[in-house]
Amino acid sequence: MINSELNQILSLMGKRKKLYVFSMIVENAVTSICFNLIIAFITQDVFNGIIYGKMGLVREALLLAAFSFVIGIIIDPIASYIRHLCIRKTMYEVRNSAFNKLEKIKISEFDKEHSGKFISILTNDINNIEDAYVTQIRLLFFAVIHSFTALSIIFYMQWQLALIIITFGIATIVVNKLLSLKISLLNDNMQKIIGKITERIIDLINSSAITKMFLKENKVYSYYKKESDKCYDVSMKLTKFDALFEGSNVFLSSFQYMGVLAIALYIVYKGYILVGTVAAVVQLMGNANYVFQSIGNFMKDIKKSSASLKRLNAFMELKEEALEGEEILLNEKDESFDIELKNLYFAYEDKLILNGVNLAARKGKMTAIVGSSGCGKSTIIKLLLGFYSADKGNIYMHCSDLSSIREKIAYVPQNPYLFNATIEENIAYGKEGALKEEIINAAKKANAHDFIMKLSKGYGTVIEKNGENLSGGQKQRIALARALLKNAPIMLLDEPTSALDTESEKLIVASLDKACKDKTLIVIAHRLLTIKNADKIYVMDSGKVVEEGTHEFLMKKQSQYKKLYQLQI
Repeated sequence: MINSELNQILSLMGKRKKLYVFSMIVENAVTSICFNLIIAFITQDVFNGIIYGKMGLVREALLLAAFSFVIGIIIDPIASYIRHLCIRKTMYEVRNSAFNKLEKIKISEFDKEHSGKFISILTNDINNIEDAYVTQIRLLFFAVIHSFTALSIIFYMQWQLALIIITFGIATIVVNKLLSLKISLLNDNMQKIIGKITERIIDLINSSAITKMFLKENKVYSYYKKESDKCYDVSMKLTKFDALFEGSNVFLSSFQYMGVLAIALYIVYKGYILVGTVAAVVQLMGNANYVFQSIGNFMKDIKKSSASLKRLNAFMELKEEALEGEEILLNEKDESFDIELKNLYFAYEDKLILNGVNLAARKGKMTAIVGSSGCGKSTIIKLLLGFYSADKGNIYMHCSDLSSIREKIAYVPQNPYLFNATIEENIAYGKEGALKEEIINAAKKANAHDFIMKLSKGYGTVIEKNGENLSGGQKQRIALARALLKNAPIMLLDEPTSALDTESEKLIVASLDKACKDKTLIVIAHRLLTIKNADKIYVMDSGKVVEEGTHEFLMKKQSQYKKLYQLQI
């Protein structure tokens, strides 16, 4: 079991695995022999030399000490450097791969889990895996090499004492294994709870304004405290088992030490061995016991790292967006950039969102989709962008795969995200290598240039976290400028004027009419004044298209659109 978990962690090293293991063997062998075990022979020779008047043994001991020290200080740093180099390169690749995976995961996977879980995996779990390389595996190799060498020397000096040490060592392993199984389960539970605590912290940060406004600090704190209490309970159980773990090791080690020392002194008394040999055996006994005492700690810690590796592997196996290939349900049609949805069905968590939707958007035309909240309007946008795949039906576009779809579509969401960067950098995100003149032109089309120039640093103004130094309308116009700068043949706008005042809304609508004459434009709108001039309006209800036509056509009928429009007017 332990061997399997160790191999799984080492497998992340790839081709560096052999070099990493070799460097550890060399480093630990040198450390063990040159700085620890040689001391036993030095102790034996010094004791015997002084007690029995053999000063030649003392001189040999001093020469051996000097030689081993020189060898150690030369080889040990080189092996240590190689080991750390393997770790740094591996963890660099692991972190990059995990972040790259995060970028490729399907939106539907994000919807299933709290963002705190992903953050915990990319921080806590990856740190646990790194700790296995830096500390746990190295200590295991050191313990095995150190103890095996020490036991070999004890066998050479006095095999009866070696057998006693091994017997106590096996008893220590059995006790440690029983306790480490329980401790590993508690550690695994602890990591899950830490993930939940991370989620609660993120919730608090993201909802701080709402929390304060509704005076819900105590309620939010109660959610955090609930997870914190669980963490405390598990940590207390871990404390008890850790204490029992350490206590049992101390007891067995002390009992073994006293027993071996008593037997060794009896053998000296009988004249079977010299005093120097007893001193050397006592010196080596702690080294020999190291593997028996460390194996339990290793089993406990490696299970913790193994659990983190399992969570990381599960994360790395999440479904990715297929940017290229035939598995995308989008078929190439012609170069007109027309879009057609035919008999489209989509359900989310067993709830039917789209129920046989049929609609078309033509190049050079504005197509509007309206309807009450939850009728499926925004879901259509997500399907067109490839965030989700339809359960049934077809979407026809002049795009061969998801990569070309994203390339040919400019999108303005209802709640646009702006980066903690300058306004110029945020707009330039729409086009790689955009010139300043192009950025300004896009801002003018989005009716954003004037308010930007009134700011103290103009286009160099840094947007604060969540755009807190801008109004909702200003943020939306910057996002619209970003989309216009991309100059894509297809534009998808989800409530593009929801945060604008009436005057700004009119200017934006006029800008869209001008900027999108040669584009395929789809607009989702609640404010129906925005889409009065649309070439085609689709009215949705409960996942279906229930009406379609121009504003004038729909207003002449006793239509659902007319009722919505009159309510707003």
